[in-house]
Amino acid sequence: MPPNAETPTNNGNNYNSTNITGTSGDVFGSGVSGSGNIVGKEVGYTVNGNVINLHVESLSAETLEIFKKIVSTSTQIDTDIVSDNDVNKTEKVRETTTNKQEISQILKEVNRIGEEKGTEIKEIKAGEIQISSSELTLKEILLKGNEHYYKGEYSEAIEYYDKALEIDTNDAGTWYNKGSALYNLGKYNETIEYYDKALEIDPNHAKAWNNKGATLADLGKLNEAIEAFDKALEIDPNDADAWNNKGSALQYLGKNKDANKCFDKARQLT
Repeated sequence: MPPNAETPTNNGNNYNSTNITGTSGDVFGSGVSGSGNIVGKEVGYTVNGNVINLHVESLSAETLEIFKKIVSTSTQIDTDIVSDNDVNKTEKVRETTTNKQEISQILKEVNRIGEEKGTEIKEIKAGEIQISSSELTLKEILLKGNEHYYKGEYSEAIEYYDKALEIDTNDAGTWYNKGSALYNLGKYNETIEYYDKALEIDPNHAKAWNNKGATLADLGKLNEAIEAFDKALEIDPNDADAWNNKGSALQYLGKNKDANKCFDKARQLT
């Protein structure tokens, strides 16, 4: 791999099929009310059909923030070669594990409430915030994969990414995650296939372009790598890693003047 080339483990687009929409608020006077240990706290709720409405007035500001965080949690891996050290990996494992446990707690309690009320709860709402149970389940699966990824257990991570792809084949982040895990297993040709799939879904996925370029460079396809880095930089001209990677590829081709311009640009951005 060229010097300073970014290990394909970067952040990018969030898993964003989650909907945060305006609602008319909690529904009272209909359905079945109760309380349950949701988000680690006892929370009042009303079940209306297949929707559970968490009573906003019974949620502390802290608990509501936790729920907001869970709804917006990204499931795309988020590390790069600049910060990919033992401390960072440890922090990523801790953060991912915490997010996974919070989601698991919600799903467990929602399933319990659904069984108790004799209904399958498909949507969870708290005021203007909402997410489907299926989206939460998918997040849980992907976070389990990410937990393995950050621990360096790439084969195990791929097992969870495959489970996620069985549920939803249209999330660029999942294809990206699997491609990055394959990269770390040295399966470069397969890595490119998965980055290409991510790019079919999201052509503006700058990190996928950048990491595809780094993988092509590992395969000795330096001109193709530079084309990929250029694509990444068209989308995000402030990506220091992409500038660095392009500089490394140009340096390998003996184009030192152009390479130095790229390195200078990377230094300006860091």
